[in-house]
Amino acid sequence: MSKGATRKRKNFITFEDFKFAFDESIEASVKSRRIAGVLSLLRQQITFVFNGEQANQLLTAMRQLPAASALEFAVLLDYRLNPKASSTIGRLGADIIAQYVRETSFSRVFEQIGKDLNDLAAVHQWIQHSFETKDQEGSGVPRVTDRKVRSAFGCLLLLIEREEFPDMVLQLLELYSRRAARSARKKPIQKPSFSFAKIVGDLLAAPKPSLSQIKRLLNTTDSFRMELERQRKASREQTEAMESLETKLSATNDDLARSRELLVNMEGKTKDLAKEVRQLESRLREESARAIGIEQHWKQVVKQELAGFSFRLREQIEHEVNEIRLCIERENPNVEMAVHRLNRILSIIPGDASKS
Repeated sequence: MSKGATRKRKNFITFEDFKFAFDESIEASVKSRRIAGVLSLLRQQITFVFNGEQANQLLTAMRQLPAASALEFAVLLDYRLNPKASSTIGRLGADIIAQYVRETSFSRVFEQIGKDLNDLAAVHQWIQHSFETKDQEGSGVPRVTDRKVRSAFGCLLLLIEREEFPDMVLQLLELYSRRAARSARKKPIQKPSFSFAKIVGDLLAAPKPSLSQIKRLLNTTDSFRMELERQRKASREQTEAMESLETKLSATNDDLARSRELLVNMEGKTKDLAKEVRQLESRLREESARAIGIEQHWKQVVKQELAGFSFRLREQIEHEVNEIRLCIERENPNVEMAVHRLNRILSIIPGDASKS
């Protein structure tokens, strides 16, 4: 360990204290060509908050190291995969992944996924074109660099919650391996079984096989086996769901056809009923007009009858009254005749008036 290297963990209170220790770790990393010291310092907890300028100072210093790409990638992995990552890792990791997104134009892909969460074709196309950038000499051969595959993987970490994440990573690694082998003019990638046998053989060929590496290989294999089985199960469930949906859709189409037929029949009956209603309304209007005419006719008849009866009654009563007047006004009033005329008047008046 160098003289200025940090020997024990320390709670940094100010950015100046942290920056001093950080510069020492950077100097030690330049000499040792290792990033472990810088990464260990970044993982320590601090009691202050970085601002944008301070975070940029740290990133600028990190990017001067020969292993800057590996250090940035290690910070990013800690940021995305370690729930207990320090606030320093969190701040620098967010800036690093933002830089990766800008370098790879992943923002357009992310926008496309935001429009349709089930459409991942944009991601696969983006992976396919991840290494299509030509070299500066314009030779037409895509440049394959560690930086590219790390930045692409860092962008894919934004989709780590998606079920398709392992497939995306495998596609990226396969494409990177093929392009790297093509650039180095090496043999094409062997079949998966041969590659797997070579990995296991290299582990067992060591004087003392590393149990931790074997366990890591087993865990990785188990993870991919479980992921493959999960995808197969999901594919079966999706197929069954599609078949069930097709059955339901067929039944729905049958119901829809019957409903349409019933609707056509009901529309025909409705038209017939509407026609009958219009006919009944027309007859009702005709009968109403006829009833009004009859009512007016009989009103006129009754009016005329009443007028004639009134005239005849008036003439009879006036005649009897004149006779009564003559019977009473002469020199010898004839009372008997007057009473007789009065009784005649009473008999002429309709109703019960003659009985009073």
